[in-house]
Amino acid sequence: MKRLWYALQAEKRLILIVTALFLVSALMGSVNTEQWRKLFDQLQIFDHFEKMIQGLGANPSWFKVSKEIFINNLTACLMLIGMGALLGIPTISSLMTNGLLLGYINTVSSQETGISGWSLFFTKIVPHGVFELPAIFLAAALGLRIGISVFSSVVSLFKSANRIQSKMAWKEIWQRFPVLLGFIVLLLLVAASIEGLLITSV
Repeated sequence: MKRLWYALQAEKRLILIVTALFLVSALMGSVNTEQWRKLFDQLQIFDHFEKMIQGLGANPSWFKVSKEIFINNLTACLMLIGMGALLGIPTISSLMTNGLLLGYINTVSSQETGISGWSLFFTKIVPHGVFELPAIFLAAALGLRIGISVFSSVVSLFKSANRIQSKMAWKEIWQRFPVLLGFIVLLLLVAASIEGLLITSV
C-alpha cells in the first residue's frame, strides 16, 4: 500500500490535469450534440459498440458481459499509456474524446428518456464509473508522464546536462509502473463486475 500511495503522490499533478481535461470535455459533449454525433460517426465509435453488443449475443451471462467490458476498458487504458510515447498528444486526444462521448451519451439519453441527466449520471454511470474513471485518469497520467520523459530524452541528446536527470526519470517511471498498472487492473475488474451486473439485471 505504501508503494501505491507514493506512486500516486508522484503522479498527483498529472492526475489532476487529466481529470480536469476529461471533465471539461464531458461538459462540452453535453452541448451541441449534433456536432459531436458527426464526429463520433467519423471515428466509427458507435460501430465499435454495436459490434461488441452483437458479439455478446442474446441474454448474455453476467460473466460474459463483465469480461467483455473489462477487456475493452483494459485495452483502452493500455492504449492511453502506450500512446504517451508520441509525446502524450494522442493520449490527451483520446482522453478528451472519451470525455466528449460521456457528456454526449448522458445528454442524449436524458433527452430520449425524459429522465434528468443528473439522475442518469448517478444511477447509470457513478456505480461503475467511481472505479472506472480513476483507472482511466491514472492511465492517461501515465501516458503523459511517458510523453514528458520521451521529450526530456530527446532534449538530452542535445544537452548533456539533462542526460542524468532523464535517466533518473525513466528509472522512477519503471519503478512505479507495475504498482500503478496493477491498481488500474484492479479498478477495472471491479468496474466491469458492477457494470456487467447493471446491464444483465435490466
